[in-house]
Amino acid sequence: METHPTTPENFEAVYQRAHLLYSQGRFDHAAEWFQKALAIEPEHGIACAYLAMCWCRNETDYPKAVAAARRAVSLEPENAFVHSILAICLLDSAKPGQEAIMREGLASAEKAVQLDPDLSLAFAVRGHA
Repeated sequence: METHPTTPENFEAVYQRAHLLYSQGRFDHAAEWFQKALAIEPEHGIACAYLAMCWCRNETDYPKAVAAARRAVSLEPENAFVHSILAICLLDSAKPGQEAIMREGLASAEKAVQLDPDLSLAFAVRGHA
């Protein structure tokens, strides 16, 4: 039985492959697969957040990482994880003297802690900020 590329099963398979590559530290390949997943389901905030983290590994991709993280927050504004990812991307991309970006990163980390006081990532990011 042939399945259509836009079926949820195919999204899930692509997303799981991306996640596996991410967990193996193969961030370039994971980014490709997260992009494929987002082509199927563009409103998936968590996939956007993971894509941002893949891109955040490379300094030249910081602008793309921040944009993907902002998109994740816009899709899931009540999700502490995506706020944490935005904070990481902002803090990592800020150059010395870019206080506004640092403050925005701290605000995003604070929002993550506020949304989910049990999320250890949120506290770690806030501490980093």
